[in-house]
Amino acid sequence: GKAVLLPAIVPAFECWIKLEYEPPQTPNIKFRVLPVHSDVGLSFWIINYLLQSVITRINEDTADATATPESIGVCLNLLRLIYESWDLARMEPSPLKQAILGLCFDILSTIALFSDPKQKK
Repeated sequence: GKAVLLPAIVPAFECWIKLEYEPPQTPNIKFRVLPVHSDVGLSFWIINYLLQSVITRINEDTADATATPESIGVCLNLLRLIYESWDLARMEPSPLKQAILGLCFDILSTIALFSDPKQKK
């Protein structure tokens, strides 16, 4: 058997787990559940779409002097919303925390792309 179960993402409101053990000892079993609203996946997709739109705007509209500051502003607002919604310092390691930190990295990378003139096309 397994001593530790790997994290599982359950895309439903219930999950059944079957355990088998040999009598007479009942194993000490603990589960940690992190409930997440079903719209979280959609919000991640929307943020990635916004980041791609921002990158496209900067790369294709080099004549627009306001494109870069406005785009960085959008990215900073997204970061602010994430940090206000999630207490990442206290959050246990989980697939959700990994996804949130990955999203923050994507946002910061987008800002870095706009801040470095050598990166622009």
